Amino acid sequence: MINKQTNIFVILSLEDMGDSFIHVNPLTAPSHISKLYRLLDLRNDEGSNGIVDKIIISKEYLRKLCNDMVPSSFKSISEINYTELNSISFRLIGCYGNRNLIAKFLLNRNIIDQKLYDSLTTSRNMVNLHRYLTKLTDHQMCFMSYKDLENFNLNLENSYNNPDDDDYYDDDDDDDYRFEVKNSQKEKDDVKIDDGFKVNLPNKIKIEINNQMEDGVPLNPIVVESTTNQSFVTRQLIRKTWHIKNITSYISAEQFPDDLKTKSQDRYLRIDRNRMDIKALKLLVKHGLNMGELLVPLHEALSVAKMQNEMRKIQRKSAIDEDISIIQQMTSIKLRSFESNFDKRNIQESSLSQTNLGDTDFERIRTKYPEIENQIKEKIKINSKNWKKMKKRYNLTYTFIEDILEKANEAGENDDEITEYVANIFRNMFIDDETDLKKFLEKYTQQIQSKFNWILYDSKIDKAKRWVFGDPYINEAKQKTKDKSDEEFIQELINFELFKGYDDIKELVINNFFKEYNRWKKNDFLNNLQEILNNIRNNILLEDKLKREYEEEKKIIEKDMFDKICNEIEAKYKDGSMRLIVLDVKKSFACFMVEYDIEELQPNQLQITIYETALKEEDKLRIHENDSHIPCPILLSNMDQYGISFRIDFQNYNFKKISQFDNHENFIIAINEPKGFLAIYNTKEVKIIWTLCKYSTIAMV
Repeated sequence: MINKQTNIFVILSLEDMGDSFIHVNPLTAPSHISKLYRLLDLRNDEGSNGIVDKIIISKEYLRKLCNDMVPSSFKSISEINYTELNSISFRLIGCYGNRNLIAKFLLNRNIIDQKLYDSLTTSRNMVNLHRYLTKLTDHQMCFMSYKDLENFNLNLENSYNNPDDDDYYDDDDDDDYRFEVKNSQKEKDDVKIDDGFKVNLPNKIKIEINNQMEDGVPLNPIVVESTTNQSFVTRQLIRKTWHIKNITSYISAEQFPDDLKTKSQDRYLRIDRNRMDIKALKLLVKHGLNMGELLVPLHEALSVAKMQNEMRKIQRKSAIDEDISIIQQMTSIKLRSFESNFDKRNIQESSLSQTNLGDTDFERIRTKYPEIENQIKEKIKINSKNWKKMKKRYNLTYTFIEDILEKANEAGENDDEITEYVANIFRNMFIDDETDLKKFLEKYTQQIQSKFNWILYDSKIDKAKRWVFGDPYINEAKQKTKDKSDEEFIQELINFELFKGYDDIKELVINNFFKEYNRWKKNDFLNNLQEILNNIRNNILLEDKLKREYEEEKKIIEKDMFDKICNEIEAKYKDGSMRLIVLDVKKSFACFMVEYDIEELQPNQLQITIYETALKEEDKLRIHENDSHIPCPILLSNMDQYGISFRIDFQNYNFKKISQFDNHENFIIAINEPKGFLAIYNTKEVKIIWTLCKYSTIAMV
């Protein structure tokens, strides 16, 4: 408020663009209330913690105030008539407290009317208002009850009203600003305390909160000093217990025995049967315990198993050699049966041995090798290119000559001269070296056409068919060659009767085919048979079976000896109150990696658990509107796990205090383990915050 002559100015804080003490548009509020100036504005601005509220002096209403006191004294922020303004002496009086009482005070002094008083709304940021109000004004009036309205008297009626008097502007004259306190409020003992907020806690945390003292160790909960959100700490006494510590040693062969001896002091030795294998156990026994004699029974048992496996291999080879001999005789029987298709006088002695075994041996082979007979039968098929070429040439010659003889009979030219001529043509065609079948047929067709005038020449249609579908003689010869087996073909040669009285042609054909058969049997067939024998000799399945049998026997021996060796070691190293468990041993070049589980006694420890809370968005909004709102914080969790726990040795350390830094703060913790020092550095201010040594108490977490 401003006391100048008889004028009263009310200084209010309009906290944002939406709310004020008076429910009017903040920009037009001065037009509703006489002599009202909005000197304080609340603005949102970027701060170190994000968006913050800042209170500033309103330039617009400062201009209006100055110009009302001295016209045209404030033209711009850089052009102010300070000389004229300094000639006016006044003091600002601020009001704070209960908003209803402040409004009532303004109504009683006729500063606002009843209509504006009835439009009173919610106020916010009263703390900031009071802070800045005390900086801006010389005096402040606090209205907390209706009696306060009666106790404050501004003495406006007795103000000095002569501005022409030289003493009016005397800065030292306080008569115009004298306050009269009619009655002071007495101190009350029955202070009213509002209800605090409640946090729903799980039963486990409730039990922790109720901890007070155990074995002289304070366990009561502690509130965390925090600038962000409410946190608290619970404490529990963790009784001493045995615990397992996992360690890994990287040592040389010379260090291995000493390392094992050091770790086994006051401890009895155990070997992890699940993690360790026979290879790791050998390394432990030989290089760590220097007890190589424990491995002798293992090596002897493995040597016996290996020898037995070699004997089985020899027996297997002997059995296979016997089987191969029987299979060769079975092949000889099959081959002689095939050769019997030729004329008996042409049959030669087989290069395979004669059979001298009974049906029992053959039946055993058939049972042991179910597909052997089909394989032999497949290998007996004559697959030489020259044999197939001769079959095709014979079938083509036979088909062609047979057709010529039929045409001669149809023409009535069937006599001995024609038969002799055609027989010679057959002989020449069979032994002809021409490989192109079309040229081959064309050659002998022309010879016959030149000999006999009754042979009809192909018409244009026949030539077209031959060009599209191929020569019918060649097609028929190919089909016969494909359809007839070697046995059927040989029978056809034996029964050849195309030319009666020309047995020399029959002998020529049979001898040529038999000659080619012997060449195939000598070269190709032996190679084909050798494939069958090699497959039997190199039976992978049988080899794998022998190998698997040996590996299984080896595993059984190693498992049995593994347990025996472990029992002997543990029986020898049985003294001690704690355990030393060997988990794994590996060797890399000259170094060893040994993994242990070492049992240690963990003394009593103090477990400290930090719990954090947060406000719901709904509570945040309501607090922003009404700072007396009582929220219901929620307990923060991470994957349904509440709190962060750690343990300290309370015999060496004492938990004194815990604080929580802002989220944007960065700190570095430096640890000097050899000297037992720990320091916390503030990276923003570049300085040490705390320095701890191993003999001091923990001052901050």
